[in-house]
Amino acid sequence: MSSSSLRERGLSSRNSEEEDKNSLSVLKESEDSKIHNSPSGSMISAKDYDERSSLAHHKDQVDYQDNLGVKDRNENMHKSPASNKSKLTKNFSHADDEERSDEKKRVIFLNNDERNAEYPFCSNYIKTTKYNIISFLPTALLIQFLRVANIYFLIIMILQSIPAISPLNPITAVLPLLFVLMVSIIREGIEDYRRYRSDRTINMTKFKKYIDKEDFEEIQSKNIKVGDILLVEDGETFPADMVLLKASNGLNAFIQTSSLDGEKNYKKRTLPKDFETYANPLDEKSFKFIGKAVIESPTRNLYSFNGKIAISNDQFALKTNQLLLKGSNLRNTEWILGLVVYTGKDTKLMLNSQKSRTKQSHVEKKLNIVIFFILIIQICTCLLLAIIMSIYDSVDDDNQDYYLGDNNSDEKAYLNFFSYFLLLNTMIPISLIVTIEIIKVLQCIYIVWDSEMFSEDDDAGCHVSSTTINEELGQVKYVFSDKTGTLTQNIMEFRALAIEDEMYGSIDDHIRRKASKLEQKLEMEYSFKSPKLDSLLELRGRSKGSTTVITSKSGRNEITLDGDKEKAIESIKLLSICHECMPEVAELDGEKVIFYQGPSPDESTLVDFAQRQGHEFWEVTEGSCTIKYHPESGVTNEGSKIVTYDIHKRMEFTSSRKRMGVFFTDALDGKHKIYIKGADSEIKLRLDKSQINDKHLEFIDDFLARSSVKGLRTLLYGIRVLDEEEFQEFQLDIAQAEDDVLNSERLLEKVYEKWEQEIVLLGGTAVEDRLQDDVPQTLEDLRSAGIKVWMLTGDKMETAKNIGFSCRLLTEDMVITEVKGKQKAKNIFTYSFYEDNKSMMEDLKKRAIVIDHEALGFLTTNPDYLKYFITISKTCDAVICSRVSPAQKAEVVRMIKKDDPTNITLSIGDGANDVSMILEADIGIGIYGKEGMRAAQASDFAIHKFKYLWNLTLYHGRYNYIRISELILYFFYKNIIFTIPQLYFAFISNYSAQTYFDDYYISFYNLFFTALPIGARSLWEKDIDFKIYSDEEQRKEVKNLFPSLYYVGQRSLIFTKLNYLIWTGSGIFQALAIFLVHYFTFHNAIITEDGYNGGHWMTSISSFTSIIIIVNLRILLTHRWINAFSMLCIFIFSITLFYAYTWMSDSIQFSYTYQTSVMLHTSPLFYLTVLICVGFTFSIDLFIETVKVNLLGRPSAFIRKEINTKGYISPEARQVLDRLVDQNDRKMARKDIEREEYLRERRMRKMEKQQRKIDRKHN
Repeated sequence: MSSSSLRERGLSSRNSEEEDKNSLSVLKESEDSKIHNSPSGSMISAKDYDERSSLAHHKDQVDYQDNLGVKDRNENMHKSPASNKSKLTKNFSHADDEERSDEKKRVIFLNNDERNAEYPFCSNYIKTTKYNIISFLPTALLIQFLRVANIYFLIIMILQSIPAISPLNPITAVLPLLFVLMVSIIREGIEDYRRYRSDRTINMTKFKKYIDKEDFEEIQSKNIKVGDILLVEDGETFPADMVLLKASNGLNAFIQTSSLDGEKNYKKRTLPKDFETYANPLDEKSFKFIGKAVIESPTRNLYSFNGKIAISNDQFALKTNQLLLKGSNLRNTEWILGLVVYTGKDTKLMLNSQKSRTKQSHVEKKLNIVIFFILIIQICTCLLLAIIMSIYDSVDDDNQDYYLGDNNSDEKAYLNFFSYFLLLNTMIPISLIVTIEIIKVLQCIYIVWDSEMFSEDDDAGCHVSSTTINEELGQVKYVFSDKTGTLTQNIMEFRALAIEDEMYGSIDDHIRRKASKLEQKLEMEYSFKSPKLDSLLELRGRSKGSTTVITSKSGRNEITLDGDKEKAIESIKLLSICHECMPEVAELDGEKVIFYQGPSPDESTLVDFAQRQGHEFWEVTEGSCTIKYHPESGVTNEGSKIVTYDIHKRMEFTSSRKRMGVFFTDALDGKHKIYIKGADSEIKLRLDKSQINDKHLEFIDDFLARSSVKGLRTLLYGIRVLDEEEFQEFQLDIAQAEDDVLNSERLLEKVYEKWEQEIVLLGGTAVEDRLQDDVPQTLEDLRSAGIKVWMLTGDKMETAKNIGFSCRLLTEDMVITEVKGKQKAKNIFTYSFYEDNKSMMEDLKKRAIVIDHEALGFLTTNPDYLKYFITISKTCDAVICSRVSPAQKAEVVRMIKKDDPTNITLSIGDGANDVSMILEADIGIGIYGKEGMRAAQASDFAIHKFKYLWNLTLYHGRYNYIRISELILYFFYKNIIFTIPQLYFAFISNYSAQTYFDDYYISFYNLFFTALPIGARSLWEKDIDFKIYSDEEQRKEVKNLFPSLYYVGQRSLIFTKLNYLIWTGSGIFQALAIFLVHYFTFHNAIITEDGYNGGHWMTSISSFTSIIIIVNLRILLTHRWINAFSMLCIFIFSITLFYAYTWMSDSIQFSYTYQTSVMLHTSPLFYLTVLICVGFTFSIDLFIETVKVNLLGRPSAFIRKEINTKGYISPEARQVLDRLVDQNDRKMARKDIEREEYLRERRMRKMEKQQRKIDRKHN
């Protein structure tokens, strides 16, 4: 930025030689005073000072600042431009020692790096990566070996490389493990590199640091320090938490905090009170401030900030209104100067952020437990075989010595233990881990390719960042969702205006149209139509309707609204004046457009509505509001007039007040008025009972009720007239409250409460926050699937509740409990409410809780109440948490996860304020939106619209859980049936640790012969699929069934202990049958006409052949959706491939089975034996599958049977299905109650244990 541009913006200042001399003389004079005080005082730039003094003199100046006298301060007070203007000027002496000793505060010297270096402030360098170049490989390897299976395979690889104990080739263990580790580590590296690139972009962003006068230097964000004064220009993002010192607008600036709290509308930030002189861009001296700030230590609370700043001996209070948060953007303000107060990890954004963590699916955790269990069994089995072998050798030692010579039985048993450990290692196959890794990657590719999750607006589909938790998408129990930009488009639409007993517009559903580019940019849609209102405003002269007279409390002043037209004009004028919006000019396609930005999107919509009805909000200052309107018809045209109203006080909206007001003098009639608008509950409490019209109030109540049913955002508005005496009294009350700096906010609240009374109700408005496409249906289906939906938002409770109704998260048939404030939380979350909730659960009543941040904060710090809140809220169909910070969002997710780790949590959001809860949840979903890329970058899956969550969870998630779970069960089955014959053979081979199968048969079994069939099944297996139907009605009918089938994964009904035992037991029994039949058939049997008898390798090949056929028939039997590629994998790439290898190994001498297969296949005994084994085991498998399908009575089996036989669901079948679903819901509800009872007892025991510890500690 050039010096000339700074001068044009009012940022330049002139330092004359005389001023420099005066400053130096003041320094000298103050030094001579010898009175001890804090570092503050008059500002002199480092640049000018260095030109006039040596380093020694510079030290003297620092000493001066540390010893600034009270006498000098008092003498200079009259010279301070601000000192005569405010009562804020205070003695700053002896405060420094107190502030330094107070650990809860931090002292910052303005633009003084040397002094600030004395304090351990953190740097502004941002790092969200998990690794660096040095730590990447060891840390990534460590993470991989958190898997029990990988540790096991590492041990196997080491043992198999020792020739003394390994009967197998070591290469068969080394290569698969290296492949698994390589794939996993590369994936980790790619994910972390993306985070590194994002961090680098932020750290390298350049900003302008104030040096002196109009001089600035460019510094990178990572080099910004506490105490720096930065220039931030319109549209730029604040690189750190800053305090506003100057603004191009004069006394205020506007920021957008959507990346922090999700609210996209502008918020006003003001300079410290009575800071006008230092903030005046035209005042040369205003650039010459050196001083210090004392502020609170960093906290996560976005809505709290306190401190004070001292400049040129004047002290000013700092509040939240002066704080510019890192991550927010400067809007509608040309430039600002700000003091950096928090940097890096101390900023509120980073304190509300959460470090990324490595996620492991619950199925994988179960798999680790199973692997550990098998490992224990394997060790015990090997130990038992070694002991038996040692005993056997000692008993038959003489016979063995005859041909083997002397041997040490104990040493041999020790070696045999490890040999058998290697032979039985296929009980835990490394190929299972390899297969799971590959299958999950391919499943993710299918998710990315899903055309129903492709956004035409963004020309992109789903993005997958984590391939480790695909199956958890099918097990979700809780969804935690942001509101703004996630459920809603944040596009507001004005729907209706109610005035006394007339309504203009409509609150009924209407045909939707796609918002134009202009409307999307302005984030509002205008389709309001009311011919009745148009005719009324265009009417010349008096309109029909009653006359309303509004009088002051004393009766000495009044206004008359004669007819419906004057009431409508007064209402529209109220909407154009009573707000906190700012006009802004935007350029779209070369066209300049005026629109409005305010603290809430619906407020901007109301101002826009007033503008379209002829009252155009034109300009605003601290003490005025300018409106352009037509005095006759209310329609802006050539006859428009510009009127400026004197604003005496704006009473801003807060979450506790739930209303806002404007105290002003009407330039048209000279009357003193208070306009007020807000939540209906607040406005009704403040109505003037003497001026209430019961008929009008009844109409307004009906308007509110009908609007609420439609999910519209409503408010009421009214007016109060003041006489001259009340006008003077109100001004005096305001002045007195503002004079008390420390208590001004509390005192102003009391003043507002006093004067925002005796209101005359004029009417109400209804605004719709436009939802994203298909959000209501998506939420309804998620709830039907048994998923509990929580909406976590930074919006006020009323807004959040309205959105809850509009998106059908809340419904009229729900029992809704509202919890606002600490006292309400105390009253509600008790044992009696817990019992009531349990009764409602048994009756399948829908329940919901709406709670604010204050109540939530109280509950999280009070275990006695928290235990009931957790139990009750977890079982509710919906929970809405309002005004919650990003950290609170993550805490809520953590609270639910910690209470019951078996429940899968999913968080979805679109802004930086959602990153913490996205990282905290088991599954994080980011939405590509207008809030930036941080949510999408931090997520496991990124989508473009909320409705795609349906496909991601109910479709892909459900399938992936079924596929991965059955893959694991089948893998253990096929490896048990293959490995157990090795165990049986040990008893035949005198425990000699000889292998039953050839080395290459063992290696190729999992690698080639049985790999593709289960792989194909894990990619394409499905029970029902709506996508195969071309008829829309049939497609929709089948799709509507999916929510009722989601319980399978949610309740983890496939990969269970029982199913594992069934599959494993089946494998053990079938392996026994195969081994016994083949061994006793071929042992000493004559195979050929030439008299060749069956031997070990004939028995081995025959057994292996039966195993290959049996495991393929088993997987074919469990297929619910057979396709050509699955059949190809089974019969060509498994059975045929096995036979091809068998004949190849028979022809080429490289294995033990050389020239064995030809002889074996010439014997009819071989075919008969294989047929008996296959037929017997297949009959058992067929019986088990038949029982599972027909006797368990699950909805999924019934639906599949109906669709496969008839192709549709008949009305009779629908009734049966509804009954099954109801039975299933009641069964699940009972299990939930039992589970919560167990968890409640566990919480109680934990609390009692903690209390005993406390008691012992005290005793």
